[in-house]
Amino acid sequence: MLPKGDVMSGSLQVAAVVSVVVLAASMVSVELGISIAVIEIPLGVVVGNLLHLLAPEWMVFLAGFGSILLTFLAGAEVDPDVLAAASRPCSYGPTAGPSPSSGSRCCWWC
Repeated sequence: MLPKGDVMSGSLQVAAVVSVVVLAASMVSVELGISIAVIEIPLGVVVGNLLHLLAPEWMVFLAGFGSILLTFLAGAEVDPDVLAAASRPCSYGPTAGPSPSSGSRCCWWC
């Protein structure tokens, strides 16, 4: 652990620490049989705070690009027919409508 106030900001040092954390998280997730994101996020928060890591600019760009890509991929997996069949109409609230795909969205799922 680094003394308080020291910041690990070298690009290669941060990349090496992130690589080790990702490898450890993947091994733990395989052993526990759960999603790797469930392990990576808390482990990244803990290690980043303990070692006072500052992400280099290229890593911040990759993180933003990756989050946009994952959001797109998650949306691409949604089947509109299944979503429409599984939804029920809402009859209350200012945004009530017959289905979530009708243009007027429900605030609460009934």
